[in-house]
Amino acid sequence: MNTVSVRFEPLKRYPVISVDGETVSPYSDLAGCENKDLHVCGKRLLKLLDEELGNEYRIELTGSRFQIEMLSALEKESAFCAEVRGKDPGMAFNANEILEFARGLCNKYGYDIDRETRVRIGGDLAYLIRTKSVITEEPAEICVVGSLPDELGKGRTVLLLSDRFDIRNTRGVNIVEVPDQYKETFIEYYRYYTKFIPFIEAVFSRAKYSPLTRGESLLIEAYSTQKPQYLFEIEKTALEAGESVGFQFAVFPSSASDMYQLRVDRADAVKIGCNSVTALKDGPVTLSVTTPDGVLCDSRQLSISSHSYVTNIKLIPSAVNMEVGKKGRIKAYIVPENAEDAGSLQWTSSNPDAVHVTSEGEVIGLEPGEAVITVASTNCTQRVPVTVYPPLENITLSSASLTLQADESRTIACNLFPPDASPGEICWELSSMQLGTIETSKDGRTCLIHAGSAGRGVLTCRIKGTDKKVSCPITVTPEKRPTGLITCTIIFSVIGMVFSFLIPLIYYTGSGPVGFFFDFFLPLGILLSLIGLASAKRKKPFATMLTLDLICTVLMYIIAFAACEPPY
Repeated sequence: MNTVSVRFEPLKRYPVISVDGETVSPYSDLAGCENKDLHVCGKRLLKLLDEELGNEYRIELTGSRFQIEMLSALEKESAFCAEVRGKDPGMAFNANEILEFARGLCNKYGYDIDRETRVRIGGDLAYLIRTKSVITEEPAEICVVGSLPDELGKGRTVLLLSDRFDIRNTRGVNIVEVPDQYKETFIEYYRYYTKFIPFIEAVFSRAKYSPLTRGESLLIEAYSTQKPQYLFEIEKTALEAGESVGFQFAVFPSSASDMYQLRVDRADAVKIGCNSVTALKDGPVTLSVTTPDGVLCDSRQLSISSHSYVTNIKLIPSAVNMEVGKKGRIKAYIVPENAEDAGSLQWTSSNPDAVHVTSEGEVIGLEPGEAVITVASTNCTQRVPVTVYPPLENITLSSASLTLQADESRTIACNLFPPDASPGEICWELSSMQLGTIETSKDGRTCLIHAGSAGRGVLTCRIKGTDKKVSCPITVTPEKRPTGLITCTIIFSVIGMVFSFLIPLIYYTGSGPVGFFFDFFLPLGILLSLIGLASAKRKKPFATMLTLDLICTVLMYIIAFAACEPPY
């Protein structure tokens, strides 16, 4: 007895038919029995099998429950079919999930190929029908009746409810008889194979010519083949310890995520994130995609190496100033000293026309300008600014000679020619320390002189390391003290103080406190002290006399008004 295997795969229009394990030729008439036409060509399938085999056979049918029931009921129509056995594998994925994805593609790419199945209810059966199809009284694709009317109408298929299965064609109309309890099953079957599958096929075919994402392509393949697909990508497989690279692992559709698992043979060597993988330890690592029962589907071999690279670079000096034509050197100190790339530091100049740098850190000033010297290792970079000045031709002082009084201060500047020349280190010197002290500015271009003892000497400005220097004579004269003002202040203050002691006597004899104003010497002494404080350089004598004058004034007023009583 031959064994005929008929497998109706979901989302496939044609069944897969094989006889005794050998698939029939695609050019055979058997290969033309479409899933959606089983309710029409079920008898034809049996007839073709009878003609093809010519002897007894049994059918092992894999399909929906209704397909199995219907073909079993038609078994009597065959001369050689001894038995129809079947199993319902069920849908690998939810039908509504696939339909929503297809509709999403329609919205994204502007497809318009969705439609509804229209069902017309005849007779008194409206309350018996429970379906998501559109119920209409207009001409429809399927009509449900309890008995055949005289006129079958324009329905493409008529579902006749009876107590048996049967399929026939009358006046161009397909009449399918099914027991009453199968009516809803048939309507769902009809919708599935006449609307759902053609719609999905059309959308997926159109999508092949659209700019699909990788995920969309895999999802279409998963739905088309009813087998979950996975995406497993990594940017590169040669990594260094501590390095992270892009990584992606996803299962399509996501509802079948448990169908594939990602395994790592050394979990301590890598860290896997949602979109990256980070190498932790050196050595080989294998990433594998397997099924839940351990069947290997795909793998990637990662090679992780560990290196000791330079982690820090210190450059000395931190900045370089030089003249055109001069040479200098930048020293690089690295950590760790025995790093793999210690001997391959890269030295570059941002302005090679102005500054040239060698692989040993020697810098040469070529023309006036600025540049940044960059020193780079594999994972570390440091920079040093370099300024090149034109050569210094000459220097002058802002004053040809200086004359100061003792304790006087004066500023003198060093002028460079050309003005933008490199000053180098400017040094200022006095020929004698007795002449005073000097304070230089931060850049050395100005000098503040504090005169000391009287005398004559020379102030010299020179550029260290060169023959450029300039001098000017300096004379310090004794301080001109205002001796006349000091003498007058002392005389008037002393006389005023003496006369102030006579105020109580004047007050006592009856002249009253007005007598104080005849003592004009003390107020004049106070006035001269204030003038001396404001104009004289030596302020101490004036400050002393002013203090004494004010004390005497206050005391005498207290004595005059509080201690003395006028006579009666």
